[in-house]
Amino acid sequence: MGKAESARYESALLIPWASLTDAVVKAVGGDSGLLMDLHVPEVQVSAQDIPVDLSDIQIQVNGRIASAPSQNGEVHWSGDPLGVHIRVGAFEVSQVVQRWVSGVQVRVHLQALCHPFELIQNSAAMNVGLSWQSEGTALSAQVAQMELSWPQESWQVGEIVCEGPKGFADVIQAELSRQLSDPTQWISLIKSELQSQLNQKIAETLEGFKEPRTVYSDEQTRVALHFSGVEALSEKGLVLKGFVDPQKTLAAGGSDGADTGDGMVSTQDFIPLDVNAALAKVTTDTPLLLIPGKELARVTRELASERELDFNLTQISSFKSFLKNWFLQFFFWPDLLNYSSSSQFPVISKMQKDPEVVYSASKLYFKGQAWSWVYSNRGGKVNRYIDSSTAFSSWVTPVISSGRLQLTFDQRKIDTSTKMASDYVSFFHPRTFLATWILKEALEKLPVFDGLSLSLPEVEVNGGVKYRAYKMHTFVKDLFIIELRKN
Repeated sequence: MGKAESARYESALLIPWASLTDAVVKAVGGDSGLLMDLHVPEVQVSAQDIPVDLSDIQIQVNGRIASAPSQNGEVHWSGDPLGVHIRVGAFEVSQVVQRWVSGVQVRVHLQALCHPFELIQNSAAMNVGLSWQSEGTALSAQVAQMELSWPQESWQVGEIVCEGPKGFADVIQAELSRQLSDPTQWISLIKSELQSQLNQKIAETLEGFKEPRTVYSDEQTRVALHFSGVEALSEKGLVLKGFVDPQKTLAAGGSDGADTGDGMVSTQDFIPLDVNAALAKVTTDTPLLLIPGKELARVTRELASERELDFNLTQISSFKSFLKNWFLQFFFWPDLLNYSSSSQFPVISKMQKDPEVVYSASKLYFKGQAWSWVYSNRGGKVNRYIDSSTAFSSWVTPVISSGRLQLTFDQRKIDTSTKMASDYVSFFHPRTFLATWILKEALEKLPVFDGLSLSLPEVEVNGGVKYRAYKMHTFVKDLFIIELRKN
């Protein structure tokens, strides 16, 4: 076997455009049906060549949007019908107007104060195409195309009441009706606001990734995910990149994980993943988690390193039967006659520090040593009873089952040696021979030699679409690919 490596290798999560479209639909539409809530401080319209500044404009777009097939790396969705509600605040006009009347130039000081009014549209339709730009850990969306339409004369323009020259309100109403007859005049405003709203949501989501996230933890180990970058692949989808950092918990004698004071760990030995090469022959409509084989070997080694397990020999059926058979004990393990058939024999097992774990041909090779200490209660106190050392090697085929990563040891080779603890022998002076075949069988059935089972977290794409680990693939060289499906 080759030498185990300590370098970290970048992993990646691919979110296909089809899956991302569903997330964008949810992110924009949410559950309330309010797609857009836009405040525009001021818009100028011209009524018979008189500039009118409309102020304090509130635009709300309501409805449901649906995803459409992605095209050339663009996310597409449409909304039909959509409701648009525009509220215009009070505004004032004070303007000197010059007109020629029968060859005479007339100057009139026009003054008017108009009250708030509303405009309502219930039959709008919109089609949107989004493209993506990525750099480092930043991602932005660009509204690459937008189509906006509504039926002619479908706007309901509320009554406009103005204090001033008679008929001025009618002029304003006629001008608004004219401008609302052409949806293309509104595309620039809505396009800009939609792009701004999306990028705000994207920035908020990615900001959450910048702090390490705990993706697995137990009483001994915490595994943190560190975000390292984002990439938009035109033919595949969006890629979030990162690496994991297993650490011992404080209870297990580890650190609190605050390596640099800002929650991030050093990336000096961090080896990037060439996502384009890895996905060159991959076609998928569901998210994929890409883990280099050497990275899984590193994580497995660090998770197994000095890992402890509490157990009891009486949980092994063969030992439990032997404990009840005084005849066999007399000949093969006479010291057990000092214990009752209900006695307990707790075991603490501990794996060596940094066992050898190597990636090879879509499998892992695990080799290490574990020590086990069996305890008993005799003479009114708890004694270390038996010391055991187990040399262990096995091939490991990673599989996914019920959302868990199973690292099951198969083709195991185990060699166990046992002896009574020296302090026990010094104090009780027992006959020291043991039924080694029973003891070895019991110790070698300890779960520490079965493998590791890790619960993988759900992946939530922005908008609340959740995916769960479903199946492991190895069709790309040197990569484990975990297929995710909607939970």
